[in-house]
Amino acid sequence: MSAKVSEKTLELNVGALFVESVRAAGARNVYLRGLTQAEERRRGVDSFLQLPKGWRTMAFQFKAPMGARNRTDSLPYRFRLNYQQHVQLAKLAAKKPDAVYYVLPFYLTHLKLFLNADRLGNEVWLLRVADLSTDSLFPLKRVGRRRARRQQTRTIRCVPGVASYNPEHELIQLSKGFVEGIRVESGLGIGSKAFLNWYQEFRKVRSAKTNRRSPQLARGLRVAIFNT
Repeated sequence: MSAKVSEKTLELNVGALFVESVRAAGARNVYLRGLTQAEERRRGVDSFLQLPKGWRTMAFQFKAPMGARNRTDSLPYRFRLNYQQHVQLAKLAAKKPDAVYYVLPFYLTHLKLFLNADRLGNEVWLLRVADLSTDSLFPLKRVGRRRARRQQTRTIRCVPGVASYNPEHELIQLSKGFVEGIRVESGLGIGSKAFLNWYQEFRKVRSAKTNRRSPQLARGLRVAIFNT
């Protein structure tokens, strides 16, 4: 039995692959930036305001696989999505469908990560946020006579190439040069002004119960910033 890989370990290793992919597509000076609540309190949106006009962004929401009972790597891999987080990602995806993705690494244990270190991208899959219907992913549910409430989390089951929750959706393999394909089809990334407008709204979101920002909103969200 091998120890479970942490979400941070997956973000660090897979994030490096994204930087390589975007750079291979012709983008210069690319880097990944995390969005943390502590940073927001200190600097707000200043760093995005300082981006030159020609810079672009892509958003990647990292998800770690849920632990299996025996903690071994086996299909299907399961990932949990969050309603509040998804709503905000969907708003950004509406501006540029090919610029916002869930990142779903098929790595649960350190042993598999070690054995696949030189071909990590073969087991990292991307799910395009724009392809997911919020209402079907997080349906309204009625319990007894109570008013219908929105389901707040959803577990999706994934195998190579397919994410299932009803209906099925295509998964894109990171190692297949998806970034190069996006650039050819629709241009790479979201303009800095459009991203800034979304990010300003993103920071205002509060939990209806606590009137505070949910820790799930910014967790695992990484933004690739680059110019072409």
